Amino acid sequence: MVAATCVSAVLFLTAFLVPASGNLHVAFIADSSESVGKLSFDAYNYAIEDLFVQSLPNDAAVAVFSEDHPNPAWKPLDAVVKDGDFQHLTYSGEPRFDPAKSLQNVINETTNLSDVLVFIATNSNLQCPGRSFCRTVAALKERGATVATFRYTFTDTGPLPELNIASEGFALTSEENMYVTFKKMVQRGNWTSSSKSTPVLVDERKRGPSATNANVVRGGDKRCSGDRAKMAIDIYLLLDSSQSIGNTSFQTVKSTASDMFDQLTFGQNGYNSRLAIVNVGDEPLLIHRLDDTTNTDAALRSIEGVPYLDAKSANLHGAFSLIGNLVKNRESERPVLVVLMSDQHVGSCDGPHIPDLCRSAAQVRETATVATIAFKFYDAGSANLSTLASPCASFTNNEQLPSQFHHLLSSITCFCPSPWHQFKLDACTPTTSCVRPMESFVKYTTAQRYCKNHGGSLVTILSQAKNDFVTGLTDGVSQFYVGLTIDPYHTFLGYTTGRWDSGDNYIDGVSYGNFVAPPTLNSCTVTKKGIWASLTCDDETHPAKYVCEVRGIDADVH
Repeated sequence: MVAATCVSAVLFLTAFLVPASGNLHVAFIADSSESVGKLSFDAYNYAIEDLFVQSLPNDAAVAVFSEDHPNPAWKPLDAVVKDGDFQHLTYSGEPRFDPAKSLQNVINETTNLSDVLVFIATNSNLQCPGRSFCRTVAALKERGATVATFRYTFTDTGPLPELNIASEGFALTSEENMYVTFKKMVQRGNWTSSSKSTPVLVDERKRGPSATNANVVRGGDKRCSGDRAKMAIDIYLLLDSSQSIGNTSFQTVKSTASDMFDQLTFGQNGYNSRLAIVNVGDEPLLIHRLDDTTNTDAALRSIEGVPYLDAKSANLHGAFSLIGNLVKNRESERPVLVVLMSDQHVGSCDGPHIPDLCRSAAQVRETATVATIAFKFYDAGSANLSTLASPCASFTNNEQLPSQFHHLLSSITCFCPSPWHQFKLDACTPTTSCVRPMESFVKYTTAQRYCKNHGGSLVTILSQAKNDFVTGLTDGVSQFYVGLTIDPYHTFLGYTTGRWDSGDNYIDGVSYGNFVAPPTLNSCTVTKKGIWASLTCDDETHPAKYVCEVRGIDADVH
């Protein structure tokens, strides 16, 4: 009796968890070629998951096909969402998307199924005849399957992909109306199953894998860290050792260099800086290599020990050529700083006849920051090295040099990984804010979830400069979610209040804002051409693109 009861329980649970063969079965295939890009691939998978949740019947079964999972299990949609199947898809980065193998796997896995929808999301041209997958597409249609195509859209990649493989009426494009359009497609599908598009109820707290948002930019847009002890930089120091400097002034140059670097931590640890020294005379001499750097004291002693060459000239072209080769053959991911200390006067690098020195310095600037420190002495002419320097990195030996050089070090060790865009307070002052617009249309909570799972939040905008920056990154056509939600009731002496996803508070009329009209209570915020508007949160008829923000790589973030 007990055994029979257990068997009955197992059969009941199996029937409950495994969709019946008569239900709609949706096979999802995603283009993960290099034309899509890793971040966009992830973002569109979130969008399509959301699209399925809003549009598919509540008894539909879904299987996510890929090269890594040729035979995925059919699961109820809520289980697919809870397990994070869309987020677990692997980005291949292959040069070309060919769905032939995945389509053949779909045929193998749908042999005994009557209602099949094959959903192909792509940024590639898929046209028949003439491609290897065309026979498979035809075979699926002959067996009664419906083929739907979903075209990714990007503002910076030219025309939309050309597709002609979808069943009639099942070609979908990423746009604001895609939720409504796809729901209508599903409702008019010729399914034998009686169930139509009843929304799948999904607990948002259980949707997919969630990452911590430790890298959220909080409390405004912070300047980069100035903690020199935590900076990891490969530094190439070029010291002019020619007669124009003179021995006494050469000692001053070395002393200045030691003062500039004495608060850095030198060594071979991955979080330490390293130092190489080139003594520049008639020929450049590499007298201290990066690998010779053992600790800070030794690095500073190596500067103090550089001999004065009393050379007739300083071969700066040869020095930059040497540095170019050293940087090219370097095995390190540290940012590179080249520091030239000289009293030379370098003329213009513009015009039809560009000097060799200008060419060699320009080549180094392609992979390194070049800082020049022009030494001006009372008994000598005016030094000028600015044409060789990177932007914001041309200095003079005066009382402002220590603070200016410290500022440069902070900016070198603070950057955003590609393809994120770094917000700067001005041309020479970067912040830890890294911003990227995402071009898939989603609900607000889906946008929040994507940004959080990628280590950040929806963007926070606390100034006109930040608003202008974000506006310049968006397409000027679509609405983009930002991270501001408005409270459902008036607080703070009758003011309308809200909160940014980063945790910063918003008070209408007090905090920075750029609403075209007063914000609506209990709403989310979108921006278009820099103008803000309120939108009902999670209105599936009005999905929007969105802007994510993460904290960049900084000296105190490893």
